[in-house]
Amino acid sequence: MRLNRNQLARKIMLVAGLCLVTIIMWAKVVEPDNALLAAKYYLQEAGLKSPIYAGNAELFVYSSGKLLPLEFNKAVEFEPTLYFINYANGNYAIVSAEDNFYPVLAYSDEGLTDINNLPPAFYYWLENYSAQIEQIREAKIAYPENVQLWQSLIEGSYRNAFRTERSVGPLLTTLWDQGWPYNALCPVDSQGSGGHVYAGCVATAMGMVMKYWNHPQTGVGSDSYYCPGYGYQSANFENTTYLWDQMYDTAGATPAEYLPIATLLYHCGVAVHMGYSIDGSGAQSTDAALAFVEHFRYPNAQYVMKNSYTDANWNNLLTSQVDNGIPVYYSGYDPVEGGHAFVMDGYDTANHFHFNFGWSGSGNGYFYTSNPGGFTNNQSAIINIIPENYSISAVPVKLIAHDTTAGDNFTVTVKTNPILGSWNVTHYDFVLYYDSEFIDYIGYSTTGTISENGTITVVENPSGIISVDWNNTAHICGGGVLINFTFRTRDMGDFLFDITSMHYNTTPVSNVSYVMIHSSAPVDNIAESRIVLTNIMNLTYNSIGTTQMNTTYLLPSWNITHFQYHLNYNPAKIAYNDIITEGMISANCEVNVDSSNPGVLNITGNSTVPLIGAGALMKIRFKAIGNTGSISVTQISISDFFYNNVAISDVGTANVVLSAYTANEDEIVAVPEPKLEIYPNPFQDNAMLKFTGTNKAPVRIHIYNIKGQLVKELLISDPLNSQISWNRSDVKGKTVADGIYFLHWQQGEQSGINKVLVIK
Repeated sequence: MRLNRNQLARKIMLVAGLCLVTIIMWAKVVEPDNALLAAKYYLQEAGLKSPIYAGNAELFVYSSGKLLPLEFNKAVEFEPTLYFINYANGNYAIVSAEDNFYPVLAYSDEGLTDINNLPPAFYYWLENYSAQIEQIREAKIAYPENVQLWQSLIEGSYRNAFRTERSVGPLLTTLWDQGWPYNALCPVDSQGSGGHVYAGCVATAMGMVMKYWNHPQTGVGSDSYYCPGYGYQSANFENTTYLWDQMYDTAGATPAEYLPIATLLYHCGVAVHMGYSIDGSGAQSTDAALAFVEHFRYPNAQYVMKNSYTDANWNNLLTSQVDNGIPVYYSGYDPVEGGHAFVMDGYDTANHFHFNFGWSGSGNGYFYTSNPGGFTNNQSAIINIIPENYSISAVPVKLIAHDTTAGDNFTVTVKTNPILGSWNVTHYDFVLYYDSEFIDYIGYSTTGTISENGTITVVENPSGIISVDWNNTAHICGGGVLINFTFRTRDMGDFLFDITSMHYNTTPVSNVSYVMIHSSAPVDNIAESRIVLTNIMNLTYNSIGTTQMNTTYLLPSWNITHFQYHLNYNPAKIAYNDIITEGMISANCEVNVDSSNPGVLNITGNSTVPLIGAGALMKIRFKAIGNTGSISVTQISISDFFYNNVAISDVGTANVVLSAYTANEDEIVAVPEPKLEIYPNPFQDNAMLKFTGTNKAPVRIHIYNIKGQLVKELLISDPLNSQISWNRSDVKGKTVADGIYFLHWQQGEQSGINKVLVIK
């Protein structure tokens, strides 16, 4: 059937009307279960660092400037506007309670949010979104695209472009704050945080941006002003060297760990003439833009206001900054609560911008851009905050390493200052030099670095020269670690690591700094070396067990080419079998064993090259020959140990636990033997120990833990008809832990071992 033009128009209007009715009927208050479900499916598509589980969360509603647990509001007669979902792993999601509004308004996968310590800007954000939802409800404005988005989330059919489109950030790693100790140099006030007024959100935001660049080295000029209630505040920027390497992502507890940050934030405060207060210090963002230019060497910093742009152009401006690796100082003003400043340093593909609120990380997350940060009025930003004379050839690259101990692995990190996206860096190469005579190269890693997604070739040839070549189709944006190397020093001393011939793309990079590390000896001298033996557990009759002799680190400079010692053991219990040196520190030694004296091995070793390293010096093997009808314990001990001609006094012993002999029971039961009975077993508080013997000799009982350590010694003076108790105490009278204990008894030449279980 063919329709004329009028009939077709009426059909279209009818269909549109039905759709509108459907949308209006669908628009309603979102139930809590649906809010959890929508957040789960939305965030699953976001590809977050930490998984989100709808069943592992607390639900809050927003009302009158507060987040209230949902149970608290069950009897309250009002329609919620927002849900705050607090996940157990520190993540969160903020979900609209109106299905005519965009569903997931903010989220965080950083695991840092403390619901009891959210920044003021976070609540401003909530209040403004709440007001928008109330306005939509009152005006009965329909947004079909939001209703449809809600429906797809609840049905589980939602798919987003997170996985295919570009997203960036966060660029910043700093988790700074306004309170103690970040405010340590701000005016003193006993009522303030740590006895000082707050540093202020403007200063904290400025400081975090500058720490990202590690710039300037020194400032420009000086400034002074009068702050009501606190007197004159002054700073000499040009005579101050800012210690960027001592400014960490979070301030430490000692002055050396927080004063460099506190200096920067106070100088930022003076530069903007901060109005200090115990309730919150404030300043103008226009002054922050001037301070960047006039005092801190960021000549291109520019203050812009959102009302001069369309929403689309404003968002494009912000994303272009982040795409170029430039964090944005962002501010907004609420006529009731005032203003706040923070840093925008990333975005996702669903029009959420990442904000760092400068509140120890709490609240940091991605916020829907129709109302970023909760400020609908007087939103502004400072853009193009780039250091003066910043170029690809002069970008600072540093080697970072810490002092180490000979024999231990340590890391050498290659870290770059921010790389601008406009440079389109898809390749870097360099050569790393180190002293291979005393240092071993272990390997490298790019996991968790800004080079992680590229293809890298690392070659050491010759020894001591490592060539690195990295390539990727996507360019590097921002700063961070390029690569981590792992090394191990063989001796004590000071050692240099240096990079030469570095390039970003084909451009030589000249601003590369070396690093010097100090390697110390694990012990001060040879005499303080330590020798230990490992235990041999559950050795059955006629089987062979091994004790490993371990040594602390031996330095090449000690020139140890000789060792000797006596190894003592009970020849009635175990018999010497052989020594193993293959793969050990003594592998190149000529080792001689004199076993002519029963129960004592006289062992010597000589080498033409120095013994170097820590760990297994050798292994000694014994055969079990003295097993009895019950478990027994014997020991192997070291005496008269020498490295070269230096005596080593710190030597250990090994316990050898011999299993009960059951191979020929007739042979065992034919010989009457004394026995120790323990009851109850297992026991909680006290156990009775009854010994039945054949003579009056006293019985000594040594109690060992499962590690072979002596914990208690007991004595039965009349073994023919006597019992004693053990109240699970050790030699110091302290209660021993739950577990298995071995009771080794000795009566003259006879001995045995019993096992007891101590329980709660």
